[in-house]
This record gives sequence, structure tokens and C-alpha cells, in this order.
Amino acid sequence: MDAVSGLSGMIGSPAAQAKAKADARREEQEQLMAEIREKGFLAYAEDIEKKKLEELRKKILESMGLTEDALAKMPVDQRAAIEKAIALEIQRRLEASHMAENDPEAGGTAESGLQPGFARLDTSLIQLLQEDRTAETAKKEEDLAA
Repeated sequence: MDAVSGLSGMIGSPAAQAKAKADARREEQEQLMAEIREKGFLAYAEDIEKKKLEELRKKILESMGLTEDALAKMPVDQRAAIEKAIALEIQRRLEASHMAENDPEAGGTAESGLQPGFARLDTSLIQLLQEDRTAETAKKEEDLAA
């Protein structure tokens, strides 16, 4: 066996590679469907939105040169001001994103009736995240004080 045919045998034929990719994609879709069935579609959608908000929060913190740990160590009033700024920036970015998605000139579609609902979902999730973070912070402060 020469080096070229040996190498192509190790890599596999293009058809085998395409089949492997298709199988991997199918497996991902099956896992996704199983997750949706287990949680329910609404809970799954809420989880996705929550993850997006957490990623967005992390990006905003990074753009401010901060981490969650650094934020947690700040005085309460300073942390509250930064949390408010983060919430406002998240809201601004979400509104800009929704406007772009609904603007046909920007490549969005105004036909979807889902966007306003997701905007409300985004707002409520921001509030939930803020409440969770406030509760976590209060608990940590209580634990430290005890």
C-alpha cells in the first residue's frame, strides 16, 4: 500500500465523512428533541433565553473590565449601580436586536408575531436574573456576617 492510498484509507472517503457528519447532526437533533420533550417547549425556550441573557451579561461585564467575582466584592451601592447599568444595557441591546429582526430593510421579517412575546420574555427574564443575583448576594452577605 502506498502512502497516498494509506492516508485516504485513514481519513475515509468523502461519502463516509458526509455520512458521519449527517449521523452526528441527527444525534444532536435527537438529543435536542429529547431535552425539549423532557422539559416542555416553553421551559426549553425559557432556558435558551436565560442562557442568552447570561452570555450577554458576561459580555457586558467584560466590556466594563469586570467579572462576577469582582462585582460581588464591591460595596452594595456600587454593585447596585453597576447591576442597573447592566440591566439597562441588556434591555437596550435586546430592543435593538428586536428592531433589526423586525425591520425588513435590515433583513428581518415583520411577519413574526413571536417577537413581541419574546421581548416580554426577555424583560421578565432580566428581572428574574436580577432578583436571583440580588438574592444570591444577600445570602452571601448573610453567610459572611454569620
